[in-house]
Amino acid sequence: MNRRKFKFLVFLVAFCLLFSFAESKAQTKARKRSPKKTSEKTVNPREETQPSKTEPATGPIPQKKNQRSGDSLQETRNSQKIEAPLSEGVENSGKYKYLYEFESPKHFYITRIQIEHDESGKGKITFWKKDLDEEISEPINLSKTALEKINSLFQALNFLNSNEEYQSTERNYSHLGTTKISLKTPEKERSVQFNWSERKEARALADEYRKISNQFIWQFEINLARENQPLDAPRLMDRLDSYLKRNEISDPLQMLPLLEELVNDERIPLIARNHAKRLVEQIKKTK
Repeated sequence: MNRRKFKFLVFLVAFCLLFSFAESKAQTKARKRSPKKTSEKTVNPREETQPSKTEPATGPIPQKKNQRSGDSLQETRNSQKIEAPLSEGVENSGKYKYLYEFESPKHFYITRIQIEHDESGKGKITFWKKDLDEEISEPINLSKTALEKINSLFQALNFLNSNEEYQSTERNYSHLGTTKISLKTPEKERSVQFNWSERKEARALADEYRKISNQFIWQFEINLARENQPLDAPRLMDRLDSYLKRNEISDPLQMLPLLEELVNDERIPLIARNHAKRLVEQIKKTK
């Protein structure tokens, strides 16, 4: 009986110790899980969202500039600038004024041509096409070779001091067009008109101006084709080839820079570029 009591007491003591140990361990875990108190100051949301007050600027308020009005004013001023006609510029730029006019029947592709320039070769060419109502005008700059030919022919004709009429009395080719040539200096001025002449110098002078017109009208048309109608380039190259074979270009060497550009211009067809390359080689051989 005493042994049983002793065992019971031992068991009871052990159970109490085990229970106290488990309780202390549970309290330790609970302390570890509880969040630590922070000393951060709480922020009032009203104070945080309230914007800071700024003092108004005391200086004068700048006025907004109207940029468009200034630009439009400048454009208006530019539009009011009127350029002097090229004919006046040609007359004022030198002492001599050269004028060539050719009027052909209305069924011709080019119905009228007018070339005016000074003694340095600067001027313009104006021409009319049968399918267009408006004139086409382009600046030109004659080469030294062309000017030498023109001046030598005027001297051979003694143009300003002569009263000779160049129109042939035996032949009349007015159905092929009429040529008018004028030369004006500060002292004298003279104009002649003919459709055929027995004087070879007069015919050569008209032919030289016709070659000049062929050259610069072709340059205008090929540049137009490069920009807007590249498929016309092969046809225009064939025309230039025909001009060169018939000696209908005033100065082929003057056209070399343009032809060399055409060789590398990918806007026009390859056949036209190759044709331009052949013409460049052909012209260089004649140097």
